[in-house]
Amino acid sequence: MGFIKIFPTIGDDGTIYFGCHNNNIYAVNSNGTEKWRYITSDIVMGSPAIGQDGTIYIGSGDHYLYALYPNGTLRWRFNTGSKIKGDASIGEDGTIYVPAFNSYFYTLYPNGTLKWKGYTGSSVAGAGVALAEDGTISRRWLPAIHSCLSSRKCSPS
Repeated sequence: MGFIKIFPTIGDDGTIYFGCHNNNIYAVNSNGTEKWRYITSDIVMGSPAIGQDGTIYIGSGDHYLYALYPNGTLRWRFNTGSKIKGDASIGEDGTIYVPAFNSYFYTLYPNGTLKWKGYTGSSVAGAGVALAEDGTISRRWLPAIHSCLSSRKCSPS
């Protein structure tokens, strides 16, 4: 394995998921043996998020947010047009939130299609997306999201 700079995520079955600087996304059994790996085209710096159905969501420097089935096969990928270094988050309704290096904040439907995107005015590449229990976006993001929605700079699907 290569250099690991992110926090892993642990699934309900004890599987440990993480990305690596060697362009791989790994799943490791709780006993430390490799379960599977999925190769991307660039480094993986964000921590994975796991959906209620077990789908693993993780971004890569190759501009894609990957959605992987629990067996390590590709469900879908979404091209943000820019590096993804931050962590994806998942809302109660299954909406996926992801920040990208191009100063856009993306929200996706669980099937990988764009729900909307908003220009934040500055790079949000390394930021994660904090969601409150009621599903609202963290206060840190509110000015950018409010500005996006009120100025019609958001691009709904």
